[in-house]
Amino acid sequence: MDQAATDVVLSGHALTEDQLEWVARHGARARLDEACLERRRATRAYVEALAAGDVPVYGISTGFARWRPCTSRRRSAASCSAA
Repeated sequence: MDQAATDVVLSGHALTEDQLEWVARHGARARLDEACLERRRATRAYVEALAAGDVPVYGISTGFARWRPCTSRRRSAASCSAA
């Protein structure tokens, strides 16, 4: 990779060891390509629709594992504490 290159473009499909090294050790900036950003936007819209729905979805409208009782609609200090 050329030393003048300052961006490593991430597609979500391929990442070389050289690209990883340039970001980790040489200060290159990592950025998402437009297709990856679009997939992220679509996924966020899908998750937000699930969270707004009436059907509980594990990890979306409920908590994970021991925090499962902490739903997005029923939050309290007692049910959401990390006890």
